[in-house]
Amino acid sequence: MKLAGIGYPERTLALDKPRKVLMTAAREKNRKGFGSQGTAFLITILIVGSLTALALAFAQEAIVEVSLSSYSRDGIVAHQNAYSGVFLALAALKKEESDAVENGQPQEIKAFLEQLKSEFDFSWRVIDECGKLNVNLLLNADGEVNEERSAQIVRLFQTIGSKEGSLDGLFDWLDQDDEPRMNGAESDYYENLEDPYSCGNGPFLTTRQIHMVRGFEGAPQIADFLTIYSDGKVNINTAPLEVLMSLHESIDTPTAQMIIRYRQDIPFKTTEDLKNVPGMDDSLFAAILPWISVKSRIYSIEAEGRHGDASFRILAVASLEGKKPRFLYWRTL
Repeated sequence: MKLAGIGYPERTLALDKPRKVLMTAAREKNRKGFGSQGTAFLITILIVGSLTALALAFAQEAIVEVSLSSYSRDGIVAHQNAYSGVFLALAALKKEESDAVENGQPQEIKAFLEQLKSEFDFSWRVIDECGKLNVNLLLNADGEVNEERSAQIVRLFQTIGSKEGSLDGLFDWLDQDDEPRMNGAESDYYENLEDPYSCGNGPFLTTRQIHMVRGFEGAPQIADFLTIYSDGKVNINTAPLEVLMSLHESIDTPTAQMIIRYRQDIPFKTTEDLKNVPGMDDSLFAAILPWISVKSRIYSIEAEGRHGDASFRILAVASLEGKKPRFLYWRTL
């Protein structure tokens, strides 16, 4: 043992040295191998993460596409329902044999609505354009002011609380010159607005244009009393109280209310029937006779169709003169 311990120290060291080298090499190899495997693992994680993100994005896009497709389908059905509402209203108006009106909506239309509401999701509102004052007739064919019609409009403005000065704006819009009245406006005014446009200098083409006139921008209710479609005569079966009062200075609130109460019980079949209303004497009847009628042939229809989350609105004005309805205005919303 002593001989071995004394005689072979260099050999033992010589044998141990290669072993250390091999162990060091092995550790280096393992270290390098672990680094390669770690890199591969990280790359795999990144690839899987990217694929997952793409899959989620694709799924989200697919959900959006399905939603849009569903909404598009709902929109088409809603449009068809609104379209059907317009023509059902026209059919009801055409079919109607009497002028009986309940709450401003012909009774025949209400019967149709009750019958079809379980099949179609829509609603509509019918407005008699002949129950309003025609603003385009404020000037005659020669461009001169029609004093009697102007007085009616002034009385209407007084009744609904509008400023009389606004009448100048209507005159300036209707006339063909560029000279503004005291409370009116011509193109010089309108073209300097934030959203400029020119003065009409002619008849209103739509009732929406009335809101473009100076003084009428914030008066949406005026469309309930003014029209551009009638022949100028007011249907006393459908005219609201404010329009009835505008026909003559002698028609006050009680008289207009009597007219409305009378027609609710017995619709006027002829203008002569108006004489049966208490307070309607011969002189007053003769004064308003040129301005009244008991028939209507032009109607506004507001129809809304719905399906799912979608809704669609149609605004139309139709004339029932002749065998087929003729559209004077059509707008979709």
